[in-house]
Amino acid sequence: MKKIFFFLITFSIIYGFVVIVPKIFPFYLNDLISYNSEIDNQNDNKSLLKKCEIQKIDFIPTGSIAIVGHAYGSPFNSDDDSFISYKITNFLNDNATHLSKVIFTGDLFKKPTLNKWVQLNNIYKNKFDIYIAPGNHDFYNPISRIYFLLSPFGFSKFPKIINYEKKQIIVEDSITNRWVVDKTTIDLINNFDNDEIIVARHNVPVKEIINFSNSKEGVSDNLDSFISLQNKIPSKNVLWLIGDGDSFDCFYKKNHRFIINGIFDKIDDTIIILYKDKIFSFFLSN
Repeated sequence: MKKIFFFLITFSIIYGFVVIVPKIFPFYLNDLISYNSEIDNQNDNKSLLKKCEIQKIDFIPTGSIAIVGHAYGSPFNSDDDSFISYKITNFLNDNATHLSKVIFTGDLFKKPTLNKWVQLNNIYKNKFDIYIAPGNHDFYNPISRIYFLLSPFGFSKFPKIINYEKKQIIVEDSITNRWVVDKTTIDLINNFDNDEIIVARHNVPVKEIINFSNSKEGVSDNLDSFISLQNKIPSKNVLWLIGDGDSFDCFYKKNHRFIINGIFDKIDDTIIILYKDKIFSFFLSN
């Protein structure tokens, strides 16, 4: 009798999981199965992209642009009241006279508020120009998006073009388009006279490097593969500066180069520095 009872209980659990649960949570389970399968394929395809090295620099030349991803730092060292990471605050204060622009590639605050955006502007507005490529913390939550739009940076229209050293830097909103590169951005890249274009955004633009992202929140099922992106932008040399990382990584293939960086309050935190026609990595000390 006990064996029969145990068999019925076991059968009921298995039947419930296989038959009933998918009917209650069909989208979640289907997405999970599909997503895990997709990740396996991406792991297989990583060999498509080769690792690259970025020259290190130990000082900030006057007139430089700093590109900073995930500026609030580690989620374990931050709370809802936190501002940007102390490492970024120290860097900006120490090098303000050498910087012409700072481009934040998303996730400036763990929990954005209007006061924090205003504070950021008030502290640095007379020292260098600030541009924001919004991240999921900045834009994904409706109230966070409202705070940004009401802030001194809310007038930004994306994609935003910055002219720099005979090049164009495109500051993109990758959140609204669910990581997919916006058609307007693609048209701009292909129509620029210059053959070298820089795109600053929060999220990776291709599937092959998705596992180097901090978060997969909001990613579209239609995110481009490298081949798909290459077909859309076949001839221009594009440098993608991506802020949703917890380390510093560089990949390339053909005419596309992808640099992922983000502050995580780790010993090897590194940011990107543009100076004239060159790109450097800069290590942040404690």
